Amino acid sequence: MTDEPEFQFPFQPWPIQTQFMRHLYAGIENKKILIMESPTGTGKSLSLLCGSLQWITDYARKAEHDALAQIESLPINPGDPPWMQEFVKTQALGVLEEERARKRKRAERLVEIRKAEAMAGCRAGVKRPKTNTAPGGASDGDDDEEFVVEDYDSDAGSRDAKTSTIIDCETAAEPDAGLEPDELKIIYCSRTHSQISQFINEMKKTAFIDTKTVSLGSRQTLCINEDVRKLKSHARINDKCLDLMKKTNGEKTGCEYLPKDPATRYAFTDRIHATIKDIEDIVDTGKQAHACPYYGARDAVRPSQIIAMPYSILLHKATRESFNINVKGNVVVIDEAHNLIDAITQIYSVSVSRSELDRAKLQLTAYLTRYQKRLKGKNVLYIRQILLLMTALRKALEPDKKHASTIKMVNDFVHELDIDNINLFKIGRYLTESRLGQKLLGFTEKAAKNEKPALKAGETMGAEFVSIHASPVRRVEAFLLSLTNPDLEGRVVVTISGDDPGASSLKYLLLHPSNAFGDIVRDARAVVLAGGTMEPVRDLLEELFPDVPQQRISNFSCGHVIPSTSLLTMSVPVGPTKQAFDFRYENRNSTTLIDELGAAVANLCTVVPGGVVCFFVSYEYLDKVHDQWAKGSTLQRIQAKKKVFKEPRLSSEAELMLSEYTVAVKAAKSAGAPNSGAVLFAVMGGKMSEGINFSDDLGRLVIVVGMPFPNLRSPELQEKMRYIQARGATRSNGAEEPLTTANAYYENLCMKAVNQSIGRAIRHKDDYASIVLLDQRFSKDRIRQKLPGWIRDAGIKDSTSFGQVVAELAKRPILLHGHTRSLTKVKYNRDGDLLFTVSKDAKPNVWFAHNGERLGSYDGHNGAVWDLDVSYDSKRLLTASADNTCRLWGVESGKELFRWNTRTAVRQVAFAQGDRMALYVTDATMGQPSTIWVVAIEEDLENQSDEFERKIIINGPKATVASWGDLNKTIYTGHEDGTITIWDAETGEKIKSVKSHDSVISDMQWAPDYGYFITASKDHTAKIFDAKTLRVMKTYTTQRPVNSAALSPIRPHIALGGGQEAMEVTQIGGAKQGKFETRFFHLPFEEEIGRVKGHFGPINTLAFAPDGRSFASGAEDGFVRIHYFDDDYFEFNYEEESMAA
Repeated sequence: MTDEPEFQFPFQPWPIQTQFMRHLYAGIENKKILIMESPTGTGKSLSLLCGSLQWITDYARKAEHDALAQIESLPINPGDPPWMQEFVKTQALGVLEEERARKRKRAERLVEIRKAEAMAGCRAGVKRPKTNTAPGGASDGDDDEEFVVEDYDSDAGSRDAKTSTIIDCETAAEPDAGLEPDELKIIYCSRTHSQISQFINEMKKTAFIDTKTVSLGSRQTLCINEDVRKLKSHARINDKCLDLMKKTNGEKTGCEYLPKDPATRYAFTDRIHATIKDIEDIVDTGKQAHACPYYGARDAVRPSQIIAMPYSILLHKATRESFNINVKGNVVVIDEAHNLIDAITQIYSVSVSRSELDRAKLQLTAYLTRYQKRLKGKNVLYIRQILLLMTALRKALEPDKKHASTIKMVNDFVHELDIDNINLFKIGRYLTESRLGQKLLGFTEKAAKNEKPALKAGETMGAEFVSIHASPVRRVEAFLLSLTNPDLEGRVVVTISGDDPGASSLKYLLLHPSNAFGDIVRDARAVVLAGGTMEPVRDLLEELFPDVPQQRISNFSCGHVIPSTSLLTMSVPVGPTKQAFDFRYENRNSTTLIDELGAAVANLCTVVPGGVVCFFVSYEYLDKVHDQWAKGSTLQRIQAKKKVFKEPRLSSEAELMLSEYTVAVKAAKSAGAPNSGAVLFAVMGGKMSEGINFSDDLGRLVIVVGMPFPNLRSPELQEKMRYIQARGATRSNGAEEPLTTANAYYENLCMKAVNQSIGRAIRHKDDYASIVLLDQRFSKDRIRQKLPGWIRDAGIKDSTSFGQVVAELAKRPILLHGHTRSLTKVKYNRDGDLLFTVSKDAKPNVWFAHNGERLGSYDGHNGAVWDLDVSYDSKRLLTASADNTCRLWGVESGKELFRWNTRTAVRQVAFAQGDRMALYVTDATMGQPSTIWVVAIEEDLENQSDEFERKIIINGPKATVASWGDLNKTIYTGHEDGTITIWDAETGEKIKSVKSHDSVISDMQWAPDYGYFITASKDHTAKIFDAKTLRVMKTYTTQRPVNSAALSPIRPHIALGGGQEAMEVTQIGGAKQGKFETRFFHLPFEEEIGRVKGHFGPINTLAFAPDGRSFASGAEDGFVRIHYFDDDYFEFNYEEESMAA
């Protein structure tokens, strides 16, 4: 497949999405390990789906083509007669046609099911069938046969027929699975079921809606047998389900939802595949069909083209095999992969406490006492061996010190306990195949419920004996199984607690996750690790792929869809009083430093509107800082600007707090307070630092306080670092770079937490935010290289003083959200504190110019609004609209004060000097000529008339721009043919007309003294004219149509905005910003002196602020940007710079 793939995306993809899909496609084709970073808001899920599914589609097409070609080129034995040669070819074609026919038949079945579901409604009217509890219900009777383990003898690895059947059902492929061939597939996994559901819903938006898809989950998630579900415990549900599988009656199993008839089961599989379904959809479908969703989903695995599942199913080998998931030759996609190392480590690390060991031994002893005479085979022998092992493990936790943690090699630990004479592999197999842990859980729960002691005299089955929905024996079982892992892969951590002996524990710590992940890497065609923030990447490479050749690994990081002007990142080494921000552990509790931090946060909250999220290194440090601020005046200062929220330690309280924070931010915005909002104090690595969306006003500023290095005194971390340091200084796969050192690993752990926290802001292409890093260590280049690429590419500014930080935040480009269509005019009021905007969406808006907060909208137009003007005293607003009206509004009230109705669209409006008159210009359409209408504006609007004072008919090309001349004596118009005309405002007579442009004039703006004006034209030029003579004084030539031209009120500069061809927009993956630019020219010298990028569409309108320190731009992309000039702009001297050059 060498041709450039054509991706079926649900809309026109952004350039970075195309780059992402191409890289993904090529990586799958070439059997690569792909590490792919795509920031949140860049459409990562859709890109993963469309890129991978396009490869599967193309691969299937190519595979059939190759099969036909192979048949045509079958080797021919010259000695065979022609009929024999033809027979061989025909036979091969017949096999291929059979496969085609089978696929067509199944596709037809799925089409019929889709039609039926569309008519009935998949979710409508679901009635839960009555459950027949007789054959397989969770009986509460006295019969405890279900708790007795089956006859067992592991010497030859054998089991009896019944046990074999159950284990096969749980861990091996179904015997009738061959009815459905194994399709080439994408195996997708993410952390949570909610993320998987989001992925499935994204798939519904694509052209691949007929792709056979299944979502996998546990029995607890998918079971619909109410008698089983009520057991609550995950282990009890699993055990009960397997017991019901064992009870067969002819064509039925013990569970009424799982028939043995393959045709019935695969009919349900068809229903799962008919339409794309998430977990909830599969459960609903199961209820409708009276079929088991859990086993239905498992049956659907082989013929599926996409399988979606949580981490635990894919990464845990035994679980993966129990779901019949075959990785070999398939594509594995792991989303949110920055968590992958931790996920594997957690899955394969297991701990058991002393109290759990005590309870497990007590339970198992009671079980043996109760059933010893009924247990068959070698069950008694194995149970006694397990009791011996529990006794040995318990001795390892005898306190010899008040507090102590020791770490041992696995083999040393086993030898010290004198249990190396027991075959742990056989014990492990016995525990797995006999399901002793599940049996024991049921036994103890039932015994406790019936209050029937099965212990020796004086002991009871009380709270110390029965765990709530958890079996301590299962914990012991998991720990014993971990001791069978290779010695070098992990360690045993022995922790003695003198204060609480029951809390003493044994933990198997996985150190080397590559072996646990290795079979996936070896068997899969390609492995894709994707995430919004994958830096630092080195840990992934060294921990998961140490033996993978470097040429098989491909690292891709795309930029953000936001322009660089939408993100400001600053490293801040000092506070407002020049106190160094040194938040190292030994310094951070300084009261002086905490007060300095408080002053900094208070200042930042003053200049940044909306929501501020401030991340601390730990809950303990957050509490300490908050308490000190509360005792003084710091917290009050912050609360005077923003409502304060603090991340709770309890997960159950987090959702409510986040909801209240959201309400506070939105309420403050709607109230229009310029520096209002809320601030949330959170913790890096806490509940707010991952998976939470602080988009738009919820996260206009992210503050990072210090660097969250993990506790170096942790024995587990120390052992991990010793292990990393011992790996050596060179790679085993031939790369020249040395392996990560222990210190670098420690630093990477910190930066992962930082990166996840700062990634909470900037969640989509129209978002913008600032990031402030409060710690002098962020100035180090080594640390910065571990920040996400899209942040590094946008630039990280170093501040030399805290005042510089405040100034940067106050003047940074602001993106104004409020219009849904292209902008037509932006204009400041005389004082420069308000910015008025109009667009084709029919809704004029007014904004605070210093921070971009919307003050309000003017509702009433039902057509595009082409122009606006605001009165000298900022009390009244004029608008011109395609709805054939010119309207007068109250700026503060937002109410329409008066309306002039016209026969054609109104193109231009302008107040006269003094605001006692105004003009509006109507278009030449429907047989009506283009006309200038002069009207009087009454102070008392009760006397306002719709009669015109003067009517100037334009005979010729229509006027596209119009304005008053000095002292209201003249009116200037620009026309669609490039002509400029001066009219006598009193008589309406034409004074002068000059054609100086070759195309339509799109803008006209005046110098403050009215001595000259500038025009913009579609002929790629802007020109300055003498107001009296219309002589061209200056010409500025560009390569694109010029839509707007503005004159700086304080500098000899002009700004031009215009259009460009869409194909020439800078690819966001490269420059990370739109290349529709505002271009600056030196007025006298007519030379370009700079450009400001940002918009993703042609710039239609520009305006300088009256003080000249900023300018506003409105574009075809529907957004308004307010840009503040840097200090060096005002120090720039063109003459000196030119001479120096």
